[in-house]
Amino acid sequence: MPSDYDNDLLYQAILHIKAKEFVAARRYLERAIEMADDWDTRQEANFWLGKLTDDPLQKRKYLE
Repeated sequence: MPSDYDNDLLYQAILHIKAKEFVAARRYLERAIEMADDWDTRQEANFWLGKLTDDPLQKRKYLE
């Protein structure tokens, strides 16, 4: 049975991004990727991680 825990982590991460709390957001996003039970959640979490990083190589990794 799928869990909404990964989606809740993603939601919390987005709230932290909007509040400019990037360290906390990164932790939530990384945890969401670990816990994700569907591809869409992993894809969206990677998208947001790509938005948080300034390193072009890391950004490419997250966005691919």
